[in-house]
Amino acid sequence: MISNLKDAATAFAFMVVFAVGFSVFLDWGIAKSPDGPAPLLAEWRAWSSVAIAVAAVCGIIALVLFGVDWLISGLRRAHRRLVASAVEAAKRETQDSLRKSERRREKNRAQLLEDYKGGYRISRT
Repeated sequence: MISNLKDAATAFAFMVVFAVGFSVFLDWGIAKSPDGPAPLLAEWRAWSSVAIAVAAVCGIIALVLFGVDWLISGLRRAHRRLVASAVEAAKRETQDSLRKSERRREKNRAQLLEDYKGGYRISRT
């Protein structure tokens, strides 16, 4: 999504540059006109101002969307890291618990073997 937003921001930047260039061209044409500002050029100049405003607003929206996308991707990355560390901690805890229970079993087995060899017979109930 970021590359799409970058492309959109680039397109809007070109729109702004084109609109500003068009406005400057019209200003130059109006200034050079021997009859003064022709009505058609004045109308085009007004439309170029609208084009500049629309392009600027669209560019700002694209930048905001790019920032939101960047923030969301950063939060997703942080969430993945947090989940991975929690999974690793759970695995370690499970392995520790298994080791402890295995030690207990070995200890109990050794005690039972020792009791059996010592003449005590322990029946299972």
